[in-house]
Amino acid sequence: MPRSDTAHPRPVWYFSEYAPVGIDLGSKAAVAAYDRNQGTDPQADDTLLDRLGVSDGTQLVDLACGTGSLAVQAARRGAVAHGVDVSEEMLAFAKARADRFGVAPQWHHAGFLDYTHQGPLADAVTTKSALHQLPDFWKQQALLNAAGMLRPGGSFYLWDVSPAGTGVSRGEPDRAATDDRDVVVGGCGCRHGVSLRRSSVSPAGDLGEGAVEGGRQ
Repeated sequence: MPRSDTAHPRPVWYFSEYAPVGIDLGSKAAVAAYDRNQGTDPQADDTLLDRLGVSDGTQLVDLACGTGSLAVQAARRGAVAHGVDVSEEMLAFAKARADRFGVAPQWHHAGFLDYTHQGPLADAVTTKSALHQLPDFWKQQALLNAAGMLRPGGSFYLWDVSPAGTGVSRGEPDRAATDDRDVVVGGCGCRHGVSLRRSSVSPAGDLGEGAVEGGRQ
């Protein structure tokens, strides 16, 4: 499948999400090792999908989907799942996994910044262990892009690591060198702001630290 940035060229100053792939995850061996180490946990996937209320007909977009475990598990429930990744090898692995289970999520060779969602707005957008790879300025753009593909009242799930002392909201104490972050934002994809509250679902209209505003205007 063609890269999204070649189908829709960007200015020369635009951050390229594809550059690191050849070093880290651009070979079959590297992708297989990734999947063995951290790419597959159906029980954890099901726990998250339950938490997000994913069921038959749910529209789900998994950004930086890796080897496709979550998207495949969602499709097995009858969800309309979209897996998005900058690595062709990751997507090939994900498609092979889907074929083994007899499901067909839609796979997209794209990144946080250049993925353009087609079709109905998503009920849920997820991303795990990837957003930290973007420079801070481009993280904001990635979050706005994610918000824009969510339906009003949809949920955005983020799991990532962050440097010490960079809490989700003001007043959080300094933590260790890296800190697992698990955030569900409810009510995203609308004209109201929603606060990023750690390990919680927050209602639309609660504008606070780390707020995201979005939805197609």
